[in-house]
Amino acid sequence: MIRWASWYRDSKRSKEPSRSDWGCPVSDVTGDVIAIIAKKQRAGRDKVEVSDRLEDLGLESLDAVEMIFDLEEKFDIQMPYNANTNNPRTEFETVGDVVTAVQKLIDKKKS
Repeated sequence: MIRWASWYRDSKRSKEPSRSDWGCPVSDVTGDVIAIIAKKQRAGRDKVEVSDRLEDLGLESLDAVEMIFDLEEKFDIQMPYNANTNNPRTEFETVGDVVTAVQKLIDKKKS
């Protein structure tokens, strides 16, 4: 079984905190973003980490658009991206960039 599946949690089914492979808690946002990206990745990796480049995960432009829609729905946010680039993936270099952008939008929404 895929490693990320062991800590992936669907917010509708479980309220358990996310955990990394080392047993350390990761933020809910980080865990949920990684889970969404892991579902879209085409590289066949067992584990997706915040340092992974989106390009290396094999995300195509349609995958990136779907990823953004999934993130917006999951966190009730609006993610700005440049549709003129024909590739929203270029807005974010790594998984960590996506996590940071989502966290900033969540924090902004709370204030």
